[in-house]
Amino acid sequence: MSHEGIGQTKRPLAELLKQLVWSMAAIIVMFVASFYFADQIYYVLSMPYLKAAGLGPDVGIAYAAPQEWFFFQLKLAFFGALFLALPIVASQFYSQIARGLYRDKFRAFLLFLSAATILELIGACLAYFLVLPTIMNVLVSKGPVGSTLPAELYHYALASEYLGFNMILIFGFGLAFQIPVVLTLLRRARNVKLDPQHG
Repeated sequence: MSHEGIGQTKRPLAELLKQLVWSMAAIIVMFVASFYFADQIYYVLSMPYLKAAGLGPDVGIAYAAPQEWFFFQLKLAFFGALFLALPIVASQFYSQIARGLYRDKFRAFLLFLSAATILELIGACLAYFLVLPTIMNVLVSKGPVGSTLPAELYHYALASEYLGFNMILIFGFGLAFQIPVVLTLLRRARNVKLDPQHG
């Protein structure tokens, strides 16, 4: 293999490594910021359940062990890092796929970054403001309140199960709403492949 061929092979690998470094740096920075605001993230995630169950002394979120809150702060920080860094990571991924499809790479990167951010926010808002309240209202309405039971029961959600479910649902919706960008890239790649004059 000639030196020119080796250089052409190394350039994409160097570009991919650079994008991986930027993605990891974004996740680390967002993790530190999210850990600092873990209490606020917890408050936001807990509201759908607390509103559905009704704010009161008999309603809350329970922890099974004293150290669970600290480890759950780490989980909240990791969720915040993935959620906040998703547009950056996704745009790095999109720009890697779109190499050769767009003449202005920086403009394409900004386009993907904007699209990824907007779509992720739409998906997260749909999950948080519509899907989660609906699920919580249905589940709470099926609870034991008002039934004739030998012992009184209270609404206490386990943090590991409830908040974990919320984080997966919100992040999943944000990730699922990236599909239009992927489909747009695939369609453009197909058009470029069919157009021999592109370039």
